[in-house]
Amino acid sequence: MPLPNHETPRSKIGWVASLLFWSCLLLSASLYGAVVLSPKVLTHLDLQNEHYANQVRLVSLERQTRYLTDVATALETDAEFVNELARVDFDAVRPGEERIAVDDTLSLQARPTKLSLPEPASARPWYASLLSVAAHHRQSRRTMLFAAAIIAIAAFTFLQDASFGRAA
Repeated sequence: MPLPNHETPRSKIGWVASLLFWSCLLLSASLYGAVVLSPKVLTHLDLQNEHYANQVRLVSLERQTRYLTDVATALETDAEFVNELARVDFDAVRPGEERIAVDDTLSLQARPTKLSLPEPASARPWYASLLSVAAHHRQSRRTMLFAAAIIAIAAFTFLQDASFGRAA
């Protein structure tokens, strides 16, 4: 009769078989999960990028609204601002004023001519390309599902403790 704290060779084999069995099941579940969840994760990533782009656009529009509100307030209350704006709009020159011609790209605009919204870069995570293959490539999906099934069947067939036999 062996001592209780010593492991027999059969128990060591059983421990290794159990570890392999659960590793195979984890791998099989991971492959299946990748196939099933990849379309949903890609959709989530796309929605996250769209949400970020909308947030950037919202902040830009809020800044422009604040600017236009300030201009409207200045037009109502500041006579000098109105005179200066009219002078710039009508290209008027005061007597004795000297003007220097500059390139249009360097001149100051009294009013914004076009709404310029920054376009955020839609950077997808490094694993998005792998998810895209698992989500959209039919042959890869089938291969992954077939591999998951084979691994699970092999684990239940060859790696269960009962298949190694138990000593009575």
